[in-house]
Amino acid sequence: MSIRYPRSTVIAAILLVIVATSLAFVIAEVVVPNENTELKRSLENAAVVLIFGAILGGVVKLLLEDLDRGRVRRAEQAQFIVNVLSDLKAVYDRVERARILLAAHRSAKTYGEEMRDLIQSRVQLLNVIRALDNQTAGLKEKDAQTIRQSVQNMSSYLTKLTDEFRDKYKPIADMQRAYEANIDAKLEAPGVDALEVGSEGFTNEAWQAIRVLPEIIDFLGLSNDDLSQPGAPRTRYERVFVHALDEASKCLRRELKALLGNAT
Repeated sequence: MSIRYPRSTVIAAILLVIVATSLAFVIAEVVVPNENTELKRSLENAAVVLIFGAILGGVVKLLLEDLDRGRVRRAEQAQFIVNVLSDLKAVYDRVERARILLAAHRSAKTYGEEMRDLIQSRVQLLNVIRALDNQTAGLKEKDAQTIRQSVQNMSSYLTKLTDEFRDKYKPIADMQRAYEANIDAKLEAPGVDALEVGSEGFTNEAWQAIRVLPEIIDFLGLSNDDLSQPGAPRTRYERVFVHALDEASKCLRRELKALLGNAT
């Protein structure tokens, strides 16, 4: 492993060589007799070689160290961008999973589980924002601002969704328990066929209460009847959350491409 010397140490070494070679010139002129021109010439030539060798060697060493530091810095910046992209993808995957499961299960239990996970996703986005605030030296100022604002928009969307869950979940959970208790009571009645109970079509009031929540309507793309059909007007989820994700990802990939291009 190579040893790195501080820049000041290298410069001091070069100055020391310059002083030593200057001293050699003085010795050649003052101490060595004028008749001994060959010795004088040898001392002067040696001094010239020494001083140029020291200067050129020191300059090359400084340039190589700067190049090495730049390579390490670019690698760190590239890894930071990769980590942010990974975090954003993880959040998006988690949010899409929640949309699918909520629409499929249509239960307060799933609603509670998925919203709790989305709270954690929001925390993950806040961590990304803090990381961006602490390390933006490698990002262009315009891109850094766009990325931060985009991630903030994603976080704000999840905040509204989870705040609604916080405010509305308790009575919905009570409805779900009552719904399940009603079904259990029917199933436990003597001589009751489970298939017949299922065919009676109990109304799940908990899901009915969930599906009219404003943020859930937008999140799931619900219409007055049920899930909206293709070609329906874009939801705020698409306009805010997904668009913000696309903008942040585009800027991050552009920055990553520039870093990797410089590395080559």
